[in-house]
Amino acid sequence: MSSLDDRQPGSGYWRSLQEYAGTEEFKALCRGEFPEGADRAPDALSRRGFLKIMGASVALAGLAGCRWPRETIVPRAYRPSGIEPGRPRAFATAFALGGDAAGLLVTSYEGRPIKIEGNPDDPISRGSADALAMGRPLRAVPSLDKARVILTLDADPLSGSPSALANARDWAAGRDPKRAMNRLYAVESHFSITGSMADHRYPLQASRIEAFALSLAAELSRRGGDGGEAQRELRRALGVHLSHEFEESFLSALADDLEHAGRGALVLAGPGQPPLVHALVALMNAQLGAVGNTVRYVEPPAGEETDQLGSLRALTRAMAAGEVQALVMLGGNPVYDAPVDLDFGGALDKVPGSLHLSLHDNETSRRAQWHLPRAHFLESWGDARAWD
Repeated sequence: MSSLDDRQPGSGYWRSLQEYAGTEEFKALCRGEFPEGADRAPDALSRRGFLKIMGASVALAGLAGCRWPRETIVPRAYRPSGIEPGRPRAFATAFALGGDAAGLLVTSYEGRPIKIEGNPDDPISRGSADALAMGRPLRAVPSLDKARVILTLDADPLSGSPSALANARDWAAGRDPKRAMNRLYAVESHFSITGSMADHRYPLQASRIEAFALSLAAELSRRGGDGGEAQRELRRALGVHLSHEFEESFLSALADDLEHAGRGALVLAGPGQPPLVHALVALMNAQLGAVGNTVRYVEPPAGEETDQLGSLRALTRAMAAGEVQALVMLGGNPVYDAPVDLDFGGALDKVPGSLHLSLHDNETSRRAQWHLPRAHFLESWGDARAWD
């Protein structure tokens, strides 16, 4: 084997460009195992000073490995009445998501919940668990178990609805091959769970759902009988919207099925559609006789009619002007998710007294003067309102 001094550029294998260049500085560096001066103690450093430095280093290194303060777990002195070790207990509760509640049945061992499932006595969950038209605000609550023909207009009642669990169970009940099965039409702008289950799926841009609803309402009105002057006026108004831009065979077959189903028909509109589509859906359900059978309308929870964004904007202005002396925030995280142009955090700093009740120590909790831990729904009692 040749030495480092004997190697010539271009021969053998090289570990670096410096070795390939073969400079005198690199050769000198390779001859010594340690850098020059490594065997001599630094100037003005005594043995005592060295020990001081090493002791401080060891002490600082120990700080990085500190553990949580030691706590002693003390058993109960007296067992609460009604609790037997090892025997599970079930209690009913409700989980609210987006303001709508679903009933749950929770199994716990000695106060520790271990399993969550739907409450079979709850009309929404039914034992399962998941991972402008009337002149006043109303909610359309469908009954898919009574529907023979179902049309969804950019709606996803089997997945994207607060009552999706009940809807899925009701729809599945009507798919019994031993009797006349229901038929599902889906007109939608994206592929949804409902669309994947539909017997007939008609893809359509969300902006064209309104024109489709107008055309279908016009077709159903044209087929309707003479219901008096009001019905004739409605037929004339809708007649101008009877469009042939959609597949005529699909529109005609859909109108036939809805008309033959009568009060067993059901038309649903998605929450992303404009008020006109929801008004047309209510009109078609009324014409078909479905209201009161496959769909009913209920009053929304109190407060839903409020302009939430407008209310938050007015509150922020009052806070910034120094008009709010005390503010109590129940849940939420407005410092993080309020519109950035409101500057809710800056306005919150001007409130003399602020308190945030929250499950998490989030951005709003850190800006508030007081943060109170909120009890989880599995460890607290409360009331909530279901979708229907």
